[in-house]
Amino acid sequence: MKFELQNKYIVPAINLLQKFQLAGFKSIARTRLIKLLTKQLDALADAEKELAKVYAQLDEKGEPVIANGNFDLKPETTAEYQALVKEKLLKVLGE
Repeated sequence: MKFELQNKYIVPAINLLQKFQLAGFKSIARTRLIKLLTKQLDALADAEKELAKVYAQLDEKGEPVIANGNFDLKPETTAEYQALVKEKLLKVLGE
């Protein structure tokens, strides 16, 4: 079976699946799906962090600076970074 989901819907899908009260094999299947979605979410977060290393202010360790829960972007690259992140979020899971 092929399952497609836009990246921006990964977190809501995980939250929805966690609300279901299931038992037995249905619970096992749900847990496996949540693990697959979580793995994709982690990969997406890693990709966003690598992208931020190019467009954000860096600390002395070379890691992107986080301010107010977001990457502290360089003013001249903010629009380009946001466009790339939006494009990545609209891609379909598994591409």
